Amino acid sequence: RRPKVNQAVVANLVGDLNNKHVLIIDDMIDTAGTICNAATTAMGNGAISVNAVATHPVLSGPAIERLQKSKIEKIIVCDTIEIDENKKIEKLEIVSVSDVFGESIKRIVDGTSLSSMFKIWLEKIMAVEFSLEVVRASSTRISSIPFWMTEYNADARL
Repeated sequence: RRPKVNQAVVANLVGDLNNKHVLIIDDMIDTAGTICNAATTAMGNGAISVNAVATHPVLSGPAIERLQKSKIEKIIVCDTIEIDENKKIEKLEIVSVSDVFGESIKRIVDGTSLSSMFKIWLEKIMAVEFSLEVVRASSTRISSIPFWMTEYNADARL
């Protein structure tokens, strides 16, 4: 839940994270409170490791300090927002969205399928061989589902 703006508190955990690798997925990292709280909760509930993925790296205020001190091993973000050099910490990996945008525009112009692009992406992700829990960081709860279930509704809000 969010008691104040830019402040998140984990209210509950749905699912079993014991002895699992956890991937936290969120739309953006602003002050990193939500994602760091989710990581702390995951590790406190027996997770083996925690990694995070977010689309937009706002990284305002205490975000970098929080991420550096967090239990998150790697944070993968897109280059949708320019990141200052002093915010590019070792555990931060930046992935370009230019290929996806370019291919999307090409497919729209050519009149070909956009959804097939994401099926290919999902197949690559499904190649993960270890037990992985996908965790949706939200202001109200942290939920987990077995990774294979994401194939059926990859954008489900947990």
